[in-house]
Parts: sequence; structure tokens; C-alpha cells
Amino acid sequence: MQPLEGMYVLVIDDHEDTLDMTRYALEHDGAFVKTASSAADAMLHIWTVMPHVIITDISMPGMDGYGLLAELQKSPQWREIPVIALTGTGRAGDDVTARAAGFSEYLLKPVDHSALVAAILRLAKKP
Repeated sequence: MQPLEGMYVLVIDDHEDTLDMTRYALEHDGAFVKTASSAADAMLHIWTVMPHVIITDISMPGMDGYGLLAELQKSPQWREIPVIALTGTGRAGDDVTARAAGFSEYLLKPVDHSALVAAILRLAKKP
């Protein structure tokens, strides 16, 4: 059995390479992965199917990861979805700021795949 089998993961990033690599790696571990290149696109996916976990870049044009998180926190059904911040701009204290805003986990790019899978398993309620 694959570690992420039966889990639905939504990955949001404005860089297509990051989306492709993350999707491929998580699908290899059994997850059903949907990708979105913006927070607005991600919201459309969430309306359709509620993911077990969301992985989002923080720095994106338009609505950033913090804006997406704020939108999710407005809804009682969506605020329970664990959201992992995956960012390439790790400055001192950013992890504290992200967790204070409500992110469940803060990981830096390039992310170690085993650390990402471990975070998903720790945070998501497996079906």
C-alpha cells in the first residue's frame, strides 16, 4: 500500500515546474493530486471537492498564500483543511509568521519529498 493512497491533495503554485514535480512525486505515493496555478483557480477546485490537505506557495501574483488562507478561514467547512506553506523565500521568522497566520506547516523549497509526505500524513485525516 502506498502511504498517500486515497488522499486528495491540492497543490497551488504559480511555477509550472514546481506543480509538475510535486504532483508527480505525490501521485507516485498514491495521492490523487489536483494542481492550480493561482489561488483563484484553487478556490474553484475547493468548491468542487474538498481536499484532505492543501499545499500552497506563499508568494504568488494576485492573491498570495496568506490571502488564500484567509479565504479558507472564513468558511467553517474549509477552515479545518490543513494548509502547508511551501515557499522559496525563507527568511528568519517567516515560519513563525506563517504558523501564526494559521498555516499548519511551513516547508522550504526545494522540499525534501519524505518531509512533505510526513507532513501530509501527520496533518491530514486519512480516508
